[in-house]
Amino acid sequence: METDINQVSGTGTVRPEPASFAPVVVQAGQGVRLNWIAGLTAVHMVLGVLCKESRWVGSAHGLGTVVAGLYLVFAGRPRQQIAYWAAYVVGAEILWRMSDAPLPWEFAKYAISLVLMAGLIVRGVKRVVWIPILYFLMLLPGAAKPLLDLPFSIARQYISFNLSGPLCVTVCAVFFSQVELDNGRVQRLLSWLITPVSGIAAVALFGLLTHTNIEFGSGSNFAATGGFGPNQVSGILGLGALYLVLMALSLELGKPLGLALVLMALWFCADAALSFSRSGIYLFGAALLAATPFVPLRRLLHPLTLATAGVAILLGLGAWAYMDHFTGGKLNERFANLSTTGRDRIAREDLAIWRQHLIFGAGLGMSSAEREEAEGFRVAAHTEYTRLLADHGLLGMFALLCLLVAAGLNVLRRRISLGKAVIVAGTAWAFLYLAVSGMRTAAPALLIGLGFVHITAVPLLMTKKRRGGCRVFGGPVVSGPVVSSQWSRNR
Repeated sequence: METDINQVSGTGTVRPEPASFAPVVVQAGQGVRLNWIAGLTAVHMVLGVLCKESRWVGSAHGLGTVVAGLYLVFAGRPRQQIAYWAAYVVGAEILWRMSDAPLPWEFAKYAISLVLMAGLIVRGVKRVVWIPILYFLMLLPGAAKPLLDLPFSIARQYISFNLSGPLCVTVCAVFFSQVELDNGRVQRLLSWLITPVSGIAAVALFGLLTHTNIEFGSGSNFAATGGFGPNQVSGILGLGALYLVLMALSLELGKPLGLALVLMALWFCADAALSFSRSGIYLFGAALLAATPFVPLRRLLHPLTLATAGVAILLGLGAWAYMDHFTGGKLNERFANLSTTGRDRIAREDLAIWRQHLIFGAGLGMSSAEREEAEGFRVAAHTEYTRLLADHGLLGMFALLCLLVAAGLNVLRRRISLGKAVIVAGTAWAFLYLAVSGMRTAAPALLIGLGFVHITAVPLLMTKKRRGGCRVFGGPVVSGPVVSSQWSRNR
């Protein structure tokens, strides 16, 4: 039975008559739409301000998000939708913390781990990735020292703070190894991460507008981040800007949406810069630079890409000049300062602790306790790499090697495509974030796990049942050749 091209709906799906073998028409650009992005962005800007004004709104949003994730699992929704949900939690995590919601500090990591593990149990495991599992198992012996030497309440805090991140990395890696995405679904996943970040940017902007007397100095500025930690706010804003730029490089998105995404990226970068926390901008630039060689040349050299890049550079330079004037010249002064603000000292202390406990390490979280004994005040590690060595000894070193090998293999096994650029950018951002902020948020865990996803250049299709019992092809692979609308016209 031949499928008539006139049967194709505006979204590119086909409603064929019952047949055992029928071609399916697929159109490009099914990832995201301008009105969809604009609507979600507006909703989350309002939601962000409401969360900041009422901690109970943030709490309800957080708990509701977990309920929605569990619904997706037990309602039998596709793994791709659960993946979108996990990306959304990463984007919303800082918003919940900014609202001072009565939720556990590691709520996002545990929520992602819970829902994705439930998804693995309900949907089954098609393939097992052993390297991230081995990475997590190597860290478990380190929990023995605090459990034996400290009161249980304190030991529990050490374990929660230091193991929730590695647990989230492992669960994300195993789950995403079961997921297959095409370019359209990669765009959707990124958009679900970006939209809650717009709420964070709105809170930061609201803070700037409502403060009558803001003083910019040589350190991070809490007034420009809604009163919350500038490092974490700047970091997630930089990640949102990174993925906005990569989405804009997709030629299928169209001119209006591409321009809107670039303007949003400039907004996120401006908010990140005014926080005076340099890590967000630095990580954005470094990750984008790492991903650029893996973007197909036809996208980089496309006239629309070049024109948009030119406009973005001019607007960015103009915005930077205005912000430097607004801060009384402090912005240039802050970013010209290349000091590590004490991170190098903490890393050296971690290495000194490792030399004292070379084989087994000081124990999970115990390196910060040893620093407190030596200096009289507690400072948590900012560099995950040296913390692994100080807390876990040689097992920490082997665990770190497992993580690096897995990430390297995930990059090397892919061909150059926009999907590979997204994976490279996310992986680079995650490992740089681990160097400056450890695993304080769920973002690096999800991005390392995302490296295990399977990305295909062929649009994925799934069968959906409609009310008459007949199946509608809408978007994993059906029995029948997948052809593009361009192919059909040439035919």
